[in-house]
Parts: sequence; C-alpha cells; structure tokens
Amino acid sequence: MHLNESVADYAKQVHLSTSYYSNLFKKVTGQSVLQFVVSERIEVAKKLILQGMSLQEVAVTVGYHERSYFSDVFKKKVGMSPSDFKKKYCG
Repeated sequence: MHLNESVADYAKQVHLSTSYYSNLFKKVTGQSVLQFVVSERIEVAKKLILQGMSLQEVAVTVGYHERSYFSDVFKKKVGMSPSDFKKKYCG
C-alpha cells in the first residue's frame, strides 16, 4: 500500500468501487482507510526520526508538505511532538 494514494486508487487496484472498498476495509480492519494510512505514516515517521532524518524531511517523506500539520497529526497519534519524540529517543 502506497501511503500517498487516494482511497479510489486503492479500490481501483483491487477492482472494487470506492465505497465498497472503504466499507470492506473498515469491516475487516476496524478503521477507515484514512485512519490506517495516517497510522502507517506516523509509524514510518517515527522510524525515520530515529534514523536521524530532519523533521522537515520526515514530514515531506511521509506525505505532509507542511511541517506544522505533520507535527499536529504526530502529536495527536503519539502523544508528543516530533521534536519531543526526537529528544526523548535520540538524545
């Protein structure tokens, strides 16, 4: 699953309508496609931060073009800002 594609793109790859794919995805995983993608982006972001990548590069790499929005999403999911995460786990 590529993290920068739309739900319609995912549905098209498996030859399903967008609505059917969305409903099936939620039924199977318990979360919406968007919730899943955001969670995956944040997991990738955490790994990249731990590898020493700058926070701006991390944000762009995982699909957020505005670092402030990335920071807001990261904090909501992780419970701390990317900067605090970096300080805590990278010293």
